[in-house]
Amino acid sequence: MPGWFRLNTSCVVGNGTDIGFWNAKWCGNISFGELFPNLFAKELRQHSMIADRMISNREGLIWRWEWRVALKENRSKAEM
Repeated sequence: MPGWFRLNTSCVVGNGTDIGFWNAKWCGNISFGELFPNLFAKELRQHSMIADRMISNREGLIWRWEWRVALKENRSKAEM
């Protein structure tokens, strides 16, 4: 039964203050820094926590980024 465990379990991140956004393997078996190395290189705070990047409010999740350079939408999508 390949994949049974993954399909039948979940991970709770909590408030995100103890898990690194770019460096921890909190979403699958690879960190976001490894998965998106071009964006990771442009991140101002490479050791930021999930809580630093994802903010929850009444409208849902809001992303908050701090880039070393200004990114254009088309360019950032291409770099992913």
